[in-house]
Formats: sequence, C-alpha cells, structure tokens
Amino acid sequence: MRVVEAVEGYITLERLLTEAEVGEVEDILKDCAKQAEADVNQAAQKRDDIGRFENGQFPNENECKRVLRFNGDEEVTLARELGSLKHTAAFDCVKGRLSQRFPDNFSIEPRYRRDPEPGTHGYILTDRKIGSLKPDFVLHFTRNATRIQCVFDFKFPCLPRRMGNPLGDPDTLQQLLSYKPLSIECRPAVVTPQLGITRLPQ
Repeated sequence: MRVVEAVEGYITLERLLTEAEVGEVEDILKDCAKQAEADVNQAAQKRDDIGRFENGQFPNENECKRVLRFNGDEEVTLARELGSLKHTAAFDCVKGRLSQRFPDNFSIEPRYRRDPEPGTHGYILTDRKIGSLKPDFVLHFTRNATRIQCVFDFKFPCLPRRMGNPLGDPDTLQQLLSYKPLSIECRPAVVTPQLGITRLPQ
C-alpha cells in the first residue's frame, strides 16, 4: 500500500497535463480573454480620459489610435492602454481559476534564456531582458517551469482588421516563431477574445 501511495505521489509530483487537461486549461484561457475584454471595455468608458465609445461596446479604429498620454517620447494610445489593462485582468482571471485545479503546472510571464548545458532542457529561467523570451502563459512539468509543455500569448486586438486574423500582424507571428523551441507538445498559440486559440501554422 505504501509503495502504491509513493508511486501515485510521484506521478502527481512530476507530470505533464493530459490532452484532456490541456483542453480544460485552454477553455479557461478563452473564457478569461473574453471576460477581460468585456470588463475592461466597460470600465474604461467611465474614465474621464476615454469616455463613451461611439458604438457603445468597443472602440472603433480612430478611437484605438487616439493618444492618451506620453511616457517620455513614447505615445500611449488607447489600444495600448486597453491591451495592458486586459492582460492584467486576464492574468488575474487565469490565476483565480487555475490555482485550484493545476496550481503547479502553469506560470504567468516567466522569462527564459537559452542554455545548452546538459540537464537544462535547453532553456532556463532568467531575469535578464536582453536575448530572453517572455511568454504570457506557460503550461509546464509539475513544479518545473523549464520543462515546458505549451506556450500561449494573450492578444487583445483593438483595430477591427486585426480581430479576424491575429497572425496577420508580423510582430505576433514573429513572437510565436520565437516561442517554437520552448514548446515540446503544442504549437505556440495566441488567445484572443474573438477567436479563442489560434496556433502557429505547422
């Protein structure tokens, strides 16, 4: 009996999620993206610097491009502001829902750098920005964020032309291509409120 319990404990301690469990996680990611989109759009219209959207639910192209403020010489458009707020809301949603179910199999915004040393699985965690990769959401081996199963990035397109084709943005496509060496079981994917999961083409 003790041997069986020890084996079961080891399996629980160190494993990747099953295909069904990955599907469950992806459903949560999609739900959280939709919820973040709706909640932030609604809350943003109560801010004095934003005001009501013309169509009442989400900004049009001109509203997306409107500059709210400057960070030094850098413009902060409404699209960028909403994107940042929606990422935060989505992360909070994901943490709240997945911490009960798979608390040791996911990380939010881990940063990786290449490491060819044996036993490192090719990448290690780092706090160094230069030459590193920082996906939004990573599924990984239990309690081991360097043994990566699947990689996802949240995207909250503001411009209507990007909503139906998130991979049409060259920056997004390049980002997913850079994540490809990280992911051992799934093609890297983006999560959008409009389309859910969109994977990098094979």
